[in-house]
Amino acid sequence: MKPLIRTLSLILILLIIPRITLSCNLVESVSFGRIDWNHLIVEADGSGMPDPELHDTARARQKASMDAERKAYQNLLNTVMAVRLEGDSTIGRNVKGKDEVLSKIEDILNGAKTVSTRYLSDGTIIKHLMIPLTGPLAQLLLPENIVPIETQKVGDDSADTATHDYTGLVVDARGLNPAPAMCIRIVDEQGESVYGPAFISREYAVQKGVCTYSINQIDQENQDKRVGKTPLIVRAIRIMPPGTSDLMISNTDAARIRAAVSHLFFLRKCRVLILSGDAETTGKNKCSHKTSNAGHGI
Repeated sequence: MKPLIRTLSLILILLIIPRITLSCNLVESVSFGRIDWNHLIVEADGSGMPDPELHDTARARQKASMDAERKAYQNLLNTVMAVRLEGDSTIGRNVKGKDEVLSKIEDILNGAKTVSTRYLSDGTIIKHLMIPLTGPLAQLLLPENIVPIETQKVGDDSADTATHDYTGLVVDARGLNPAPAMCIRIVDEQGESVYGPAFISREYAVQKGVCTYSINQIDQENQDKRVGKTPLIVRAIRIMPPGTSDLMISNTDAARIRAAVSHLFFLRKCRVLILSGDAETTGKNKCSHKTSNAGHGI
């Protein structure tokens, strides 16, 4: 009996461990959906129930499917409105009163991907939609002062070669829990910009996002994709201003970034990752989701 109990315990441990070690994505839950700040995607669900007055099963299912898709779309739109664009300002607040921009957002969301469709035993249909924050949404919404930077201004475009010292930047903001946003600034203790619109080339911001976020630790796959194999790691000392997304680092760390031969290359290409979560969790398999009760921001 005891060997059986030990075997079952081992199976349970094996089932649980991957959920702990691989769930390092910062996923923000809002009233209508979820914002995955690691993969830079917005997700939402919508459900539709069969109309009891429709006796034609096929028609009832079709109507339930259409209702689910409509509600999922509306929830996705509301979730996009809750996304912080920069500082503490959401997309919803930024587009308020700008009917043309809102119309363009709605057009983009018409291309949202249906990730899954679930059929429940009572006839309810649940649709799961997803839209990336990169691509058309980023092109439309990122600040206009993020412009294309000509390669000639920063030298030969060879940041991945062995001639450069660092492949990206990791900002350790554990314990500070900055509010994630599509556009951030990193400043030194005098408030001078170390990373922000002036350092970013728009095509990379649109394709990859200004930065991504991870909770407590970075798995190797995400590190390699975002910041490469040898990133420069610095420590955030404060959120500027409190409750927003911009970060302050020490003058010493700012000098390290500016002194790096490759810093203009990896900053231009948005090879920046913000490490959020609990303070002092280095080496621990402790990853979790950050949640919020934010509304849709309109």
